[in-house]
Amino acid sequence: MLNTHGRTPDPVKKNTTDAPKAPEAFMSAAIQVGTAFLQCSGPVTRLEKMLSQAGKSLGLETSVTATPSSLNLYCYDGVEGRSFSRGARISEFYQDLAELRFVDKLLGRLASGDSHPTQILAGLQRWRIYKEKRSQTMHFFAVTGIGFAGGMLMGADLSNSLLSGLCTLLVVLLTEMTFRGFKLQPVFQEFFMCLLAFSFSGLFSYLSAVPAIVFSIGTLVYIVPGLLLTTAISEVVDQNFLSGSIRLIKASYTLMSMALAYFLVWDLVHTLGMSPDILSDSQFRPHDKPVLLLLSLFMVLCFSIEFKAHRKSIMRILFCCLWGASVYLAFPDGSFPLISKFASAFTIGLVAQWLGQKFRHPSQIYSAPCLLILVPGMVAFSSFGFGRVPAETTIKLMNPFVYAILTCLVIVMGLAFGRSMRWGGNES
Repeated sequence: MLNTHGRTPDPVKKNTTDAPKAPEAFMSAAIQVGTAFLQCSGPVTRLEKMLSQAGKSLGLETSVTATPSSLNLYCYDGVEGRSFSRGARISEFYQDLAELRFVDKLLGRLASGDSHPTQILAGLQRWRIYKEKRSQTMHFFAVTGIGFAGGMLMGADLSNSLLSGLCTLLVVLLTEMTFRGFKLQPVFQEFFMCLLAFSFSGLFSYLSAVPAIVFSIGTLVYIVPGLLLTTAISEVVDQNFLSGSIRLIKASYTLMSMALAYFLVWDLVHTLGMSPDILSDSQFRPHDKPVLLLLSLFMVLCFSIEFKAHRKSIMRILFCCLWGASVYLAFPDGSFPLISKFASAFTIGLVAQWLGQKFRHPSQIYSAPCLLILVPGMVAFSSFGFGRVPAETTIKLMNPFVYAILTCLVIVMGLAFGRSMRWGGNES
């Protein structure tokens, strides 16, 4: 959903009353707002810090333990000599940058003591009432655009890139209809999408003599967990090892599901006697750098729409992408691939940190879509040899796999260095 509400509800008005500092009200507000923050993929470290600060602003000794799937609070009221504890399990996850932006404002007001917990709860309730449903038209546009941009960035021509976008849309539509109709568990969604994408790739390529990667690159860019991996390693860099490990397990599961889908289709291709040459992408040539810059901006725009960024955030996200992509493209073609990604991620982190401090939002709102231009399909799924390395040679698969992991590490380290810079404001 592209969040285009003309009037976003005011999170909460500044507290001008002498409302009592009820620990029960704080616990209720902290659990509900914290749950909403984690559901829309908010950073765990930031949540723990802000809830701890919120408890102290109310005179409560507060301990917070959060993971991507759970939230636990413990408070002690020294005046009354009572302790309180409450926990919640997070069972729903989604990318919603507009909701993250709004809920972060609620957390900020709760942490600063500007609003009473009851006002925070009222603000969250208003958001749930005014929140718009996903625009299917914008969703379909974003998915098609991601597939198209993925093909073009890979070096395909215009017609093949259009095929990539249409095939990506077809895979997403069939997946959504299947899972909605049969009420399947979301945990199998990535596997099903890859199974469809690779199956269509083999079939369409056999019928049209177009390289199979054209029909699957968009799906790979769409679901490869590059963002999840970078977020996981960022948590580890922040020494939040529990949250980082949980996200790494989720990313690893996604990669294993993709690998299983690929090799199942690969075996089917050979069983049917189809030539492996159809998986070659050697005919693609990189486009000029101005074209690549425009394509990077377009891909980030599509991801911003798919991540449901607020309309006020989109231009700032594109501004951040412009700096990061310009630094990346400033390096010679094919030279210093890791250094160029580090420099670009550092620039994205630096600009996102400045935007986050300036507008008092989490810097992840601006950096998350931009980072995806640096991990296009996790190096076009080369970690499993798709279209680049013979699948039967296990040793040869290690080099691209290690390169893909190093790519994520380099991006995370660059982003972490960029975020460590301060612009005279508070951390975002």
